[in-house]
Amino acid sequence: MAGASQGRTRPITHFVFSSLEGYQLVRSTLRRHLPYIPHDYQLEGVCKLLDGIDLVAVLATGSGKTGYYLMYALMLRELSARPELCVDPCQAVPKDPCIVMVYPTNGLEEEQAQTFESAGLSTVVINSNTLEVARKAGIDLWVAARSDVTVILLSPEQLASPRFECLLQHPDFHARVCALGVDEVHLLYSWGKGFRKSYYQIGPARARFPSRTRLIATTASLLAGHPQERIFALLGLRGEDVYLLRRSNVRTGVQTLFRTFRHSVGGWSFLDLRWILEQGRKTVIHCRTIALSFRLTTYLWRLSKSIVPVARRAKRIRMYNALNGPDYNAETRRLMVEDPDAQIIVATSSFMVGLDLPNIQDVVVVGNLTNADEHVQWQGRAGRDPRMVTDARFITYVTKKAIKTARALCEGKTPRGGVQGHDKKTAAVHMELGMAQLLLAPCITAMQNILYDNPPTDPPCGCPRCLPSLVSHMTALNGNLSLPSGPAAALRSL
Repeated sequence: MAGASQGRTRPITHFVFSSLEGYQLVRSTLRRHLPYIPHDYQLEGVCKLLDGIDLVAVLATGSGKTGYYLMYALMLRELSARPELCVDPCQAVPKDPCIVMVYPTNGLEEEQAQTFESAGLSTVVINSNTLEVARKAGIDLWVAARSDVTVILLSPEQLASPRFECLLQHPDFHARVCALGVDEVHLLYSWGKGFRKSYYQIGPARARFPSRTRLIATTASLLAGHPQERIFALLGLRGEDVYLLRRSNVRTGVQTLFRTFRHSVGGWSFLDLRWILEQGRKTVIHCRTIALSFRLTTYLWRLSKSIVPVARRAKRIRMYNALNGPDYNAETRRLMVEDPDAQIIVATSSFMVGLDLPNIQDVVVVGNLTNADEHVQWQGRAGRDPRMVTDARFITYVTKKAIKTARALCEGKTPRGGVQGHDKKTAAVHMELGMAQLLLAPCITAMQNILYDNPPTDPPCGCPRCLPSLVSHMTALNGNLSLPSGPAAALRSL
């Protein structure tokens, strides 16, 4: 973890939240609003933010990254409404504080809005769908966002739009905005240099926010080395002004497997995947294109004729992609969680980042992944709630050509046919070195630890949710118990 220097003038100058007294204040304040007690590492990040330090948090999927945004917003609201909570720092929090959140997909914006609202925070989601609905109702969402909304959720494209610039320059809004959050921040590197150039505009947009605005960035897949350096540069983050909170992104409760296709996937038959329908497990299947997902869905529908009545087939096997209406995709998410008849979602990349369905047992990737980030993100869709899924699996089907490409990359050679040849029969598979190393690694976990600079061990969390399993695990290991230390852990008895 990298701390921050004291060079910049901080909005909070006397009271230090990154202290035992600060942890006590934050935890006791949040307890009034949340049905759970925060993890120690969540308190650590929130307190850094309250001390005026930007935060980049790298955690495994399902570890509570949303908590940084939600808890910080709750603390801002409390410090604004109750300045007596502490000395000078409270005076720096404006009235009616708000945070701006940037998400990669409309579905994730809408899902996360529900999470914020369940904690009592008012939200407005601004995307092409919500703008159209509001326009028909005679409502201007950009005007509505000026006041009395705590969390504004939008895309990088909306953040870079003229309407957002007008919002940012409006006196009422400019006086109250306190944070810019970027979920799935690794996409600045992977998507920003490709099909979504608007990700490169997040840094310039951040520069136009008031100086009090804190940056909060989270992801499960921040590759060490050049990718991390590039993302920090794009966001204007300097080592002395940002706190990097990095925990292991390995999902120890998910079995990870690579399988080689035995049959072609170029037609309308997918014999390698027949088992998915027969086993009846809750499964998300990733296809890189909508065309491939349509062919696979058609195959599964035909195959299910003898198993599933026609009336139930529309619930059991569903497609999830950007061409579907938002209501259809939302209904697909709801059915997968609530309806036992819903079994298979055939999805494109719109499902890859951030979506949190707690009961997915298997994630199956049909075709070759390009980079290690895709591997980590798709793995993160499986087994989100260990109380519901105890045998989660992540299975990637690759072609023989992909294995040849991976070997060439790991040997420092140019894959036969070139990485992006135009002849489909001779062109090599487009793959980055990190993905090649994962594919060929004797131990996938060990290679993931190297690529993402995972710490050898995470500081144990002493919150009431983690402490029982921690005690059980350490006692089973050697009969000796060494409890977590530090300011957050000191609050175990509170």
